[in-house]
Amino acid sequence: MKEDSPISLDARSLALFRIGLGVYLLYDIGSRLSLGPLDIAWYTSDEPTSFLARTDTPHGAPLHQFWFYRGSSQLQYTLFGITAVLAAMFAIGFFQTTPLQALTTKLPLFLLVVSYQNRNMLNHDGSDSFCRHLLFWSIFLPLADVWSIDRRLLSSSRPAHSVVVTRLACFALTTQILFMYWGTVLHRTLDRFDSIADWTHSQWMPPDLSAVHYVMNGCFARRHNALTEYLRQNATITRAMTASAMITEFFLPFLAWMGGKRRHWYGIVIASLHVGLLCTVRLPNWQWLGIVTQLVWIPTSLWGVPSETDLYKKTDGDSVSVLKTKTRPPPNPVSRFIQYFFFGYMIYNFMGMRGWIHQHDKGDIGEGVRLNQNWVMFSQVSESAENLYLTGTFTNGTEIDLWAYLSSKKDAVPHKYVLGDRETYIQDMSSRYPTARWERAFSDWARLEPRNRDRRMRHFGKALCRFIAHLQQIEFRYQYLLLQPPGSKHRYKQYPRRPDTVTAVLCDPVPSVDMPDISRL
Repeated sequence: MKEDSPISLDARSLALFRIGLGVYLLYDIGSRLSLGPLDIAWYTSDEPTSFLARTDTPHGAPLHQFWFYRGSSQLQYTLFGITAVLAAMFAIGFFQTTPLQALTTKLPLFLLVVSYQNRNMLNHDGSDSFCRHLLFWSIFLPLADVWSIDRRLLSSSRPAHSVVVTRLACFALTTQILFMYWGTVLHRTLDRFDSIADWTHSQWMPPDLSAVHYVMNGCFARRHNALTEYLRQNATITRAMTASAMITEFFLPFLAWMGGKRRHWYGIVIASLHVGLLCTVRLPNWQWLGIVTQLVWIPTSLWGVPSETDLYKKTDGDSVSVLKTKTRPPPNPVSRFIQYFFFGYMIYNFMGMRGWIHQHDKGDIGEGVRLNQNWVMFSQVSESAENLYLTGTFTNGTEIDLWAYLSSKKDAVPHKYVLGDRETYIQDMSSRYPTARWERAFSDWARLEPRNRDRRMRHFGKALCRFIAHLQQIEFRYQYLLLQPPGSKHRYKQYPRRPDTVTAVLCDPVPSVDMPDISRL
């Protein structure tokens, strides 16, 4: 098997990938808990401060009800803490070398990450699903062979393995990366239209090519900075960016997957796409994970190793010492069976979800272990937007912008957050949400049937009241807007014949977690 083929990866590239993925997991856990009790409230169900009702979950199967059980805040802190410890061990490559060690560290890490992702599906997105796939195949890969605590502890008693890793799990990992990008492109074109001729109706295809424009012009996840403002007003540039994104996502992952000594250059271009998205849209998890993934494409030739039998050479005077390496043992029969089964299922599920073959299980196996092939990142960019105003009224009659208050993390409400005349159209809606995941949740609620949305908001509002003392009422106001097409001077106009929807929640007079001094308001 030639080096740097779809089924071969370099051990040092995998080690960098391990470090990057482990650090990403720690970042993900930290970002989910950055507001402390306010963030934990999304993951509980048995407390008055829980933002979601016990029945507010899409997971009805008994296995999922146990696996994704929310419960109390103490349980959530414990589970997140254990997950963070395992993620740190994963990043530094500790206790992962033998199959038994992998079962006691990498497998529990996968199960716990899937659990916290699915305990709150409101702020779940495609990056979480992609992360699950990467973690799953990491279980079967020797990620700690180099640059790890395990390697340092074993260096004196066990010879190093070859720098080239050749096994089915490598093929599965690289194919999954390819399927993620291809699935995204196909969902924008083939999955939505019956024929190639109909692709012209897609925002991502000529002659329209308006997808990037509507992302830059919209409210959801759109960063408010000079770059996005410049792009919003230049239709020619956004059309070129739309076309280049489609070309990059379809062709370059395939070229990197094919292998060769230049595969890392394709990875660099893909990573630059994610860097650009990181600067313009507020979807940090997608972008950081996309950048980390490109590390696997670094070829052996770039590391400068002369052959797969010599790990390194050290010159000491006139003598040269060579450290010989040994071949990795094959996986045990159980591991081999699991890899072949899920690799085959990955291909079967990818094709079945497109209707190319019949899905005999209707995708239930993939849903059961939360490994499906549904990739929809900006597949159909909305040409409308929803601004959400969250207004709190204190017992002394003072009104405040609750988004600003929750983001400030202060005990007292600064006077500058008191609402005056509200802007006609807020320009920086995305940055007003406390975190990107909060924005995701409320954007999903905006598209719900009115009665269902009203019920969820009332439950959320009652719980939020318990975090802020002296709060008398919370008002949720959705403002619906139409985005202007490319070439327009303004971003959006008010939605015709669709007035604001308002939900008001009266707070119960109960002790609260937060105690702002309302005498200063």
